Amino acid sequence: MRTDSLTDLFDQPGPFASVLVDVSQDGDDGTGQRSLRVDEALQQLQAAGAPQPVVQQLRARLDEPIDKLAPLARLLVATEAAVCFDDMVQERLDAPVASWSPLPDVAMWVRLQDASTPFLLVVADREGSDIEVYRASNREPDETTTIHGETEHIHKVKVGGWAQDHYQNHTEEVWRRNARQTAELIDRQVADGVPLVVLAGDERARVEIQDALGTKAGECTVQVEAGGRAAGSSREALEAAVADVLRAEVVERRLGWVRQYEERRGRGDAVATGTKALLDAFVIGQVGTLLLDPVGSRRENVRPAEHRGLNLGLETGASVPLDQVLVAAAVRTAAEVVIVPGRVLDGAPAAALLRWSQ
Repeated sequence: MRTDSLTDLFDQPGPFASVLVDVSQDGDDGTGQRSLRVDEALQQLQAAGAPQPVVQQLRARLDEPIDKLAPLARLLVATEAAVCFDDMVQERLDAPVASWSPLPDVAMWVRLQDASTPFLLVVADREGSDIEVYRASNREPDETTTIHGETEHIHKVKVGGWAQDHYQNHTEEVWRRNARQTAELIDRQVADGVPLVVLAGDERARVEIQDALGTKAGECTVQVEAGGRAAGSSREALEAAVADVLRAEVVERRLGWVRQYEERRGRGDAVATGTKALLDAFVIGQVGTLLLDPVGSRRENVRPAEHRGLNLGLETGASVPLDQVLVAAAVRTAAEVVIVPGRVLDGAPAAALLRWSQ
C-alpha cells in the first residue's frame, strides 16, 4: 500500500486516539450490533487513557448514519483538538482496535487496505458492455459506464443465396467493432493505474475484447465464466467469481513481494531484518518497501528516542508499539507498506526491501 494518503495525519501533533471498528449493519438487528461494537471500541479507548472529550467527539462521529453496503470498517483518528482522519474500507473486521498513543495506530487499517484491490469489472455481450470501476474491493462501484455498440445485423441470419456470406461477415465485423470500443476504454483505465480487470459475460464477446486489448491491459485481465447483461443473469454468481479472482490476486501480489525478499536475502543484497537494522535504514531513508506483520509487530515495544536521527515528530521518550513506529517511519519516508504473515519472515515482525544496498 502507498502511504501518501496518511502524510497529513502524521504531520499532526499527538497524542492520538485511534479507533478501528466494524460499522457494518447487515444481518438481523444490524444497527444494534453495530452500536455494541462501537461501545466496545470506545470503552477500550477510554481504558487506554483517552480524555473523555475526545471519546465523546469520536462517539458523535460514529453515531452518524452511513449509507454504504456491508462489510464496512471505519478508522477514526483524533487529537484533543479535532478528528484528523476518517476513512472507511469495505472489508470485515473481527474485533475493534482502539488506542491512546503518541502516534496514530493505523497498522490494522493498513492491513485491511492492503487486502483491498482496485479493479475494473466488464460484463460484455455482442451488443456492448457494462463497465464498473471499483477503487477498492467494494460492493458498490465508484463509476459505471455502458457502451452501446452497433446492433444492426448483430445476430447472424440465414438469408440464403449469394448474400448469406455478406451478411455473416458484416455481423462478425460489428462484433469486432463493439469489442474494440470496450477494449479501448479498458486500455485507458489500465493506463490510468487500474491494476486488475475482470472480464465476464458472453464467451464470444470476451474473446473478441481480449484479442483487442493492448499488451498491458491484456496481461492484467482475468476472464470469468459468470454473469451476463441479459435479464435474469445471476449477479450472485458473478460476485462470487469476482471475489475468487480478488482473493487470488491479493495472495499472488503478496507472494511476489515475499519472493523478492527471499531472493535478495539469499544474495545478501538490499534487505533489512531485525528491529535495529530496520530503524537504522529508516533514519537514512533507505527503506523502499516495508514488509509488516501487524500482529507480531504489535507485541514489541520500542523507544524511538533511543534511535538517533529517527524523526517521527515525537516530543516524548515513551515506549511505543513497534507497528506504530514502523508505519510512522514508512509514511514519513514515503515507503510502501506490504502486509505479510510473520512466518514468511522466519518469525520476524517485519523486514524491508531497501532502495539501495549498503
